[in-house]
Amino acid sequence: MAVTGISEFTFGFAFLYEQTLRNFTSLEAIPILPSLKEEADKGYDAKLPIIGTYYFYQFKLSDYLSGRNAKYLRSSSDREPYYTTPYYRFTLHPHNNFSQHRQLKKLAAEEQNTFYVAPEIHGEGNFKRIFLEKRIFEHSRLIPLANCEDIDVREENVPHDITFQVGKKEWTLHSKPKLHETSYNGLELLKLFEESRARWEPIDRNFSLKIHKKVLNAITEANRQKTLVFASTAEEKLVGEDIEKMETPQEILTHTSRILFTMFGATMVLVGAREHQYQLSISES
Repeated sequence: MAVTGISEFTFGFAFLYEQTLRNFTSLEAIPILPSLKEEADKGYDAKLPIIGTYYFYQFKLSDYLSGRNAKYLRSSSDREPYYTTPYYRFTLHPHNNFSQHRQLKKLAAEEQNTFYVAPEIHGEGNFKRIFLEKRIFEHSRLIPLANCEDIDVREENVPHDITFQVGKKEWTLHSKPKLHETSYNGLELLKLFEESRARWEPIDRNFSLKIHKKVLNAITEANRQKTLVFASTAEEKLVGEDIEKMETPQEILTHTSRILFTMFGATMVLVGAREHQYQLSISES
């Protein structure tokens, strides 16, 4: 079953920690976390890429299913896209008619590099061992939100799961099973990051404002379709804060990361390089 004793926060921390430390040769991946305002004030910008792009992650915990409790384990004679061997599953949050998934779909419409990220690990002992070996990254699965179906209002009272198997790119969003062919293992992120070079740009104030605008656009659209409701005046104040008064790109990025985490449960990661030579090569291409 589940990775007992492990929280989504613990898994997300481990994944981001390894991603930050991993040797991507000419690349680096830096998470922008809501708690890093103090870091920004103390020169956190020294760690940021000079040029790059961004990704949004929402971390999930997955269950490993292999026995009688494996709902989607069926014989090979079944026509539906079920499994004949053990698989992993994470469940979409049902609160407010799956509003979190719907909000993330709005975010993915603004930025296609928005992913669910879940572990391919079963058992707390295995998690601890793989964590100490710094191999959480390679035991993780990234599911593109852009490829996920939205949830029909007629299916609001039905559980919705995403299932996948180790070593296979295919995954399925239930309850109406549909097989999808594209997902990524953590080790494939380097290739994904390299392919993003064509859209790298200077990480400056305009870059930061653009991300902030995309996040606000997703909130506006979710609001319009009534899939998002502010839970408190504090949330509304956070979203409505005047960022023009913020002096640095780092302040804007950190503020946007707070909105992402509060309204979408998502984390922003900047991917790029600090070397000026890449800025030159991109502008020449």
